[in-house]
Amino acid sequence: MSVFYLCTGFHRSGTSLLAQTLQHNGVNMGGDLMGATYSNPLGHIEDMPVVRLHDKVYKLNGADWRYHDSSPLIKPVWLPNYIQSYMQKRKDESSTEDEILGVKDPRAVHFLKDWQVASDGKVRYIFIFRHWREACFSLLKRHSRQFLNTANPMERSSLHLSFWRQHDLAFKMYKSANKRILDFYTANKDKAILLSQEGFVALAQQADTHAFAKCASKIGLDTHYFNAQTLQADLLTQQLPPYAENGIDQNLVKELDALYERLNNAADIKHCLSINEIQTRISPSAYALPKHLALALGDDKQSLESGGNDAINGASSPIDNIFANAEFDFTELKWAEFSGALLRLPIPRISPKPFYAALTCDLDFSGNDSEVKPVTERTGEDYYSLAKVAHYKGVWLVAYLFQMRAMLCDAFVKGHALWDVGAWTMFADEQPGWLHVNDSELLGNNPFKLQKAHHLHERQIEAVPHYLDIAHLSSEDLFIAETEAGTQGGLDACATFRLSIDETHTWLITNAGQNAPEDNARMYMQIAKQCTNNMEVQEFCYIKALRAAHLIADAGTQRATVQQCLALLAALYVKNNMFNYAKATFNALGAAENEDVCEDTQKPVFKALHFLVQEHHFSLYAECLNTVTGKLNNARKAELQKELAQQKALLRPALGLKHRFALLPCNLSYENILLIGKENPERSIKLDLLNRRLNFLAKDNMQWLMEGTHGLPTNAKYALYQLISKHWQKLWPEEVYQYAFHEAPSVSASLQKNTRVDKNTHVNKNNIEATSVYTLLVFISDLDSFTAFLALLAASNTLTNTVSNAAPSTINNTSTSDSTLQLHCKLMPSASKLKESVEDTLSQFNVSAYMVDTLPPQRVHESVKREILAFSEPSENRPAEPTHNKFVGVTFCERQSSHIQRVKQITNWYCMLGFEFSVSAMLSNTQADMVVPNYHPSELHSIQDKPLFYPHMYSAWFKQTLTKHCSSIQAPGIEIFWRKFLMEIKKQQAIVKMSNQACEGLFENSHSDD
Repeated sequence: MSVFYLCTGFHRSGTSLLAQTLQHNGVNMGGDLMGATYSNPLGHIEDMPVVRLHDKVYKLNGADWRYHDSSPLIKPVWLPNYIQSYMQKRKDESSTEDEILGVKDPRAVHFLKDWQVASDGKVRYIFIFRHWREACFSLLKRHSRQFLNTANPMERSSLHLSFWRQHDLAFKMYKSANKRILDFYTANKDKAILLSQEGFVALAQQADTHAFAKCASKIGLDTHYFNAQTLQADLLTQQLPPYAENGIDQNLVKELDALYERLNNAADIKHCLSINEIQTRISPSAYALPKHLALALGDDKQSLESGGNDAINGASSPIDNIFANAEFDFTELKWAEFSGALLRLPIPRISPKPFYAALTCDLDFSGNDSEVKPVTERTGEDYYSLAKVAHYKGVWLVAYLFQMRAMLCDAFVKGHALWDVGAWTMFADEQPGWLHVNDSELLGNNPFKLQKAHHLHERQIEAVPHYLDIAHLSSEDLFIAETEAGTQGGLDACATFRLSIDETHTWLITNAGQNAPEDNARMYMQIAKQCTNNMEVQEFCYIKALRAAHLIADAGTQRATVQQCLALLAALYVKNNMFNYAKATFNALGAAENEDVCEDTQKPVFKALHFLVQEHHFSLYAECLNTVTGKLNNARKAELQKELAQQKALLRPALGLKHRFALLPCNLSYENILLIGKENPERSIKLDLLNRRLNFLAKDNMQWLMEGTHGLPTNAKYALYQLISKHWQKLWPEEVYQYAFHEAPSVSASLQKNTRVDKNTHVNKNNIEATSVYTLLVFISDLDSFTAFLALLAASNTLTNTVSNAAPSTINNTSTSDSTLQLHCKLMPSASKLKESVEDTLSQFNVSAYMVDTLPPQRVHESVKREILAFSEPSENRPAEPTHNKFVGVTFCERQSSHIQRVKQITNWYCMLGFEFSVSAMLSNTQADMVVPNYHPSELHSIQDKPLFYPHMYSAWFKQTLTKHCSSIQAPGIEIFWRKFLMEIKKQQAIVKMSNQACEGLFENSHSDD
């Protein structure tokens, strides 16, 4: 294999910039690259197979990418083989023999020696590091932004919140990663280069690649590979918050300073940031909190600024280690990976949990799935290897169950039918006829034999914590049967099992199976019935019952018992998502002789199939049903078909019609937005902004932030406040953000630079020469509210810009444009003195088409309604207008005292302005004037969870839902809105005559129509 390049470093240290540079200059960085995110808009350039491999090893250790050497990182034996296979696959897929191959992953810092072993020394390493303050702050900034992607409580985002619960987590991660880099680089300088991110950026900005000549030659690359043409300097951190590292142990700070200095001294490209340079980037003003948050902190803020600590203030202590209670996690390992991982793990550190988890690992009995290891002889050996480790660990029942599965796999590989217990010969060399021998007389390693009780006493274990002296109990002593006559001993259908699960384990392997075969089978199935939450007991008992059934003399009873055991096993496997086992067991059940199937067989079969339907495994359900169709009566088949139809109906998309009032253009989960971004980055950026804005508007942000940070140390809390506040500021125009948080909005500097329009030269609507005039009616009772509304209107890239072709941040409508947006401002009587201030504010926002007048003080509500009717209703007495005038909206700018009320008001405006998506097409194509209702749902989720249904089918629900919210604020335009909206729908129906099928097709295509 030729040279392979591994690019790595601590997160947020420039690894993406370095990988983008290498890729741009011709290095093949992989075929399944992680895409861009909003914290990394140019792409992570991480090949997903390597990311998944590293994450798998982290997860095995009960950790993730936040691992910071708080405990040993155990590597499975198969890790170097997987790395070697990955590199060979990349080589095989290479387009040319001499193509340069590489991969980038920050996680690789914890696996450097594994890459070295796997490649036999053919990997070359490109390390990059960054000053710890900037790297850690960038990481904290990224994860604080994640809170804005949902309106859920912050505590649900436990991964992101962990960086403040363990306030020094990011800093310890930096120390762990870069210490490993420095140690590895020092030992392998001839095969690695070490770059300072600051130095790399400085050279890139100077377009100086000659400085890379010496270090590039060490790893066999030409200098042009380091020509960073993709660098965007504006994406680099320019300002740091003042309190980011408060509360961090000063000894750790000294260690980080020393580590950074050592890295820079050893680096091939150096650029050591001095303390003075760092201090110049700290900007208290850029991260200043709004007054409401500063007041909420109260004395805590003063304590921070005066150097106080959490202990003095009585704040909660930080978490020392988020992985302190982590255990080995095998849940995502394939079968061969699981058995291979156990060989490296120290047995004293292994709890019984992994062995129980291994029981739910599925196998592929077809051998067709390349992703899952087929059943082979090796699989039987794997089960036996697990059995020996489990036996050593003392998890005896599970050990015997692994041996039973090994016997099953061994027989299946040899060509025998599945679950043909008579063909199970593994562990039976000493007794070929073991099937007809009592359990107490079995020899060797046969898992069906009974253990001696004193053997269990010799080894105290975790699964059975103390010696259980229950060997003397008979099957009759295991149950308490409840009857009307009282309580009596004996085995009965309504019996209650009297042993604990530990006692059950012990009794099953020491004393069970000494009755007649038919009694044994019945007893095992009864025990399994009582232990519904313990898969190991149920499977063990069903297999033991299956063996006992083969000893029953009566042929009819034997067939019925075998079928019942197989049905119960199939149901058990389905319940535990072991679908390959379940499918194979259904096949065995279907092949069994079919004579008068009893209720005890039908019931578990029906239960298993019903579970498959409810979990929407429709194809597997159909296959299994076809296999065992003879084992169900017609009534149960009909019930399954009914359930199947209901479940499929739930998956059909609701019939919906997209129109200008639809709240959401698509499902706004963060994951979906990122997927959209792969194909349409521009649309994805809009959706991301829309998603974060709606999440802001959907909750009381003050309460959300206070509850989410409750219990955090004061230093961590204040640092998180600063970051969240900074993210919020970026969501809205400055005036809107100030208004939302009770600060008097001041017109932003960018607007003040614009040339003001003389307030006496505004355009009257009758003098406008535009072909279409879009009129927006605004009732004003508060100047701060009106200023915020104008800022949102000016920043809108939908209604204002499409109608007027104005640039963002202005509403500069001219009288010669094709369309003009005209503001009719109606001052409420209480605001009659604000006319001059309103006109001055309008001129500051470059609004050229407006009218301002005052409503009479008498009967204000009727005056408001009359004004709306005057604009929205055609009148015979109204003089003919030279333009086509459309009344597009009405809103109110009122004084609101609380944060949540101001948020609701902003939502009114935001809904009316059409979010981030254009409404101009709907405006220009609509033949009837339409008034947008002035409403705000008490919960945005009440509309987010459902599409706004096609009104001719669901108008009652639609009208009732919105009217309910509108009535709470007595929106005066609601009656007109509904009359005109339904009138418009009737016109559309008459023209289009849309059927249900057409509606469904329109809904399915709606995600791409915007």
